Amino acid sequence: MIARALLRFLQRTPLSTLMAVLGVALGVTSIVSVHLISATVAERLDELIPRQLAGFTHFLHRADLQADNYFDLRRRWRSGALPDVEGLSPLIDESLLVDTRQVRAIGVDLFSADIGVVEGAGSAAAEEWRWDGVWVDESLVDVVRLPVNGIIAAPPGTLVGDIGVVQDLLGWPSSRISYVGARFVSPWDDLRSLGEALLPGLDAGLPEVTPALSEAGWQIVSLARQHPASQFGKSVLFNISALGALALLVAWFLMYQVAVSWLRRLWPVFERLHVLGVSWRELGGYFAAAMLVLGVVAGGLGLAAGYLLAVQLYGIAIPQAEPEFSLDAWVVLKAAGSSVAVCLLGGAVAFNRARHGIPAERRLHAALILPLAALAGVAFDSSGLIGGFFSIAVLSVLTALAVVPLLNRLRLHSQRLAGPLLVRLSLRELFWYPREFSIALAGLSLAVATAIGVGLMIDSFRADFSRMLDRRLTYDVVVRGGDELAGIASELAATPDVSRLQRYQTVALRIEGAPFELIVTKVDAFEAARYGLSTPLAPDAALLSEQGARTLGRGPGDTLEVDGRELRVAGVFSSFGDLVPRVIVDRGSGLTGRLESLSINADDPARVLGAIRSLSSAAEVELQADLRRIALDTFDQTFAITAVLITIAMVVAGIGVYVAVTTLRLNRRSSTRLLHGLGIVRGESALMDLSLGLGLGAMAVVLALPLGLAFGWILCEVINPRAFGWTVALALSADALATPAFWGLVAAAVAGVLRFGRDEEGTHVART
Repeated sequence: MIARALLRFLQRTPLSTLMAVLGVALGVTSIVSVHLISATVAERLDELIPRQLAGFTHFLHRADLQADNYFDLRRRWRSGALPDVEGLSPLIDESLLVDTRQVRAIGVDLFSADIGVVEGAGSAAAEEWRWDGVWVDESLVDVVRLPVNGIIAAPPGTLVGDIGVVQDLLGWPSSRISYVGARFVSPWDDLRSLGEALLPGLDAGLPEVTPALSEAGWQIVSLARQHPASQFGKSVLFNISALGALALLVAWFLMYQVAVSWLRRLWPVFERLHVLGVSWRELGGYFAAAMLVLGVVAGGLGLAAGYLLAVQLYGIAIPQAEPEFSLDAWVVLKAAGSSVAVCLLGGAVAFNRARHGIPAERRLHAALILPLAALAGVAFDSSGLIGGFFSIAVLSVLTALAVVPLLNRLRLHSQRLAGPLLVRLSLRELFWYPREFSIALAGLSLAVATAIGVGLMIDSFRADFSRMLDRRLTYDVVVRGGDELAGIASELAATPDVSRLQRYQTVALRIEGAPFELIVTKVDAFEAARYGLSTPLAPDAALLSEQGARTLGRGPGDTLEVDGRELRVAGVFSSFGDLVPRVIVDRGSGLTGRLESLSINADDPARVLGAIRSLSSAAEVELQADLRRIALDTFDQTFAITAVLITIAMVVAGIGVYVAVTTLRLNRRSSTRLLHGLGIVRGESALMDLSLGLGLGAMAVVLALPLGLAFGWILCEVINPRAFGWTVALALSADALATPAFWGLVAAAVAGVLRFGRDEEGTHVART
């Protein structure tokens, strides 16, 4: 009987039911699309790590590592001195030139390694292998002159062989190895794996836990730190996933608002049923069942819409690749689970508040504890990305808790409102019904604040990025290539049009176990100015990228050892977008590398460009103007997804405002009839709705501005350094502040007048 009554109620309120389903479906759409994109990108990021190394959790480095060091460590492990270690293996991982091609040579123990063969003899029994042969990715099949056992799935330019074979390729003695691979076990491993499957990129957001190693002289480097390109991408995924959850959070606000509206009309019926002997537990169960039905419907719609949105967003973010999405069990579970959870939780909280309300002391405790929690997430760098986003979530909750006290406070001054009578009546209703409007205000404020915070971060980031480009792009032409660069440089040096020719040698190396890119060039006053240094770089000095400084914990004046040489850090430079930390030294340091690029200033860049192309058709030539345009286009393309996700959250928040206004109309039916009796026509009633919507929107903007500024600061000063190793100086932008505020007002105003004078579901105000 109760179930039939609830079903009839939903049928009699089609608009509010439709809005509830639509809002939750949009929230599910957001997280499903982000999950599909993240899962696909995460698979590609995992492919950046050779399979032969991906099975290890950490890598152990030490100075002048020899095989004897490994065997000593292995004996200690076998004796039980390293209980957290599940496996150890010696590894070689170095770069070398094979017929002018840069190759990453990985030497492994073939008895224990998973080669990961795609095609060839590598999948057969070991006796069919050529032990003096190698496995290569497809790009090296015709390059290497060794027997090829098979083709492996690996990044381009990867060669895998037995340790001895790779040692011979490098010209190393049999006692030398690169580092030791280790598998550390933790009781949290299964939970982290489950979390990564449910939320791709989550592992990048969790604090990095470095296991303890009692052996002296060894440095422990995690898999993520050893392969920063993969970790960089997964940090991006975590940030997008957190933003995708915004629409779902706002959808919860909406569902709660809908539940409050429905319970206001159902509560007299529930009270009568309770008097007749139906327990509150049973009534709550039937109400939860109705919420469950809505959650299932919304989940199905959101799953379908999320797939379609993912296809479109993937095309925006990675236009050169075709998406390969699969609606696996994780996606379905995430869609259904999130929609059902949002509906059930929203209904449960509304039902509980309808019965008991919220004790004042609980609000007080939250107001005292939550600020400390937000401060902890920002202050402790060890809390990682998840700590930064936890602070954002706590500030959002604090804002939501502050809405009702704020409206109650403003109610005391509502008599001082000026303006037309009908406008004043509408605005007073906002203060006199805080329970109806508090959640809608919180949802809209959160959506606007997030748009402001992200907008401030993007504008600040773009300003810093543009300044970096202005400083770095001081050359007219950049040439990249291989062995032909030396000949090109010799020819250009004798060309009268060329006023400056800069040679850059690069080499991949490890500093304290972490991968770095070493750049060797002549760092005179002109070159040093490109990196913010006012004087030429001394032979015993180095410049560190900001990521490198954070990785090593070094700053100006500190020292570091690079390839056996002790250098002083002369400065730290911004290097947005670097996947590997960089260190720059002068040619006088004695360090050297492979000539990788040339930078040229010329009186006639077009003529020099033509000369370069006549000298070599293989060299990559780029003009400064093209580099700047491509860099800024890539920057804007990177943040295109965030605009879509914030728009979805804003739409859901607008639906929440609509539901709140609808709830208010139920409260003022008697006053509305009185106003109609006094001669108020439909146009004047619509003016009251518009005033209410604009008032609600203005309140949301007022709450959102300080919250958005806090979000922007956290994104610039906390999230960016923890995720990518660089800092962004927060700069206030009129566009970042005004645009979300404008659209927040528009969303509230549209929600206020959407029914144009309808008094309640399906009933129109009569003309007088």
